[in-house]
Amino acid sequence: VVQLADMVARAAGIGNPEGYPEERERIKKIALHLGFESEGLDDVLVELINQTQEQFNAESSIYN
Repeated sequence: VVQLADMVARAAGIGNPEGYPEERERIKKIALHLGFESEGLDDVLVELINQTQEQFNAESSIYN
């Protein structure tokens, strides 16, 4: 779960994502292992990454 959260955050551009490769396939593999449904998984992950970006942007003053 922690690894998935870390990878989603990096995919959302949060933290220090420079130097980390885009790992959508690895994110999908971990999500499936954690019980996410394979049907529509790409859309779910895009939405999760977008929501993560939006939430971070909404609360970014806390992190500065």
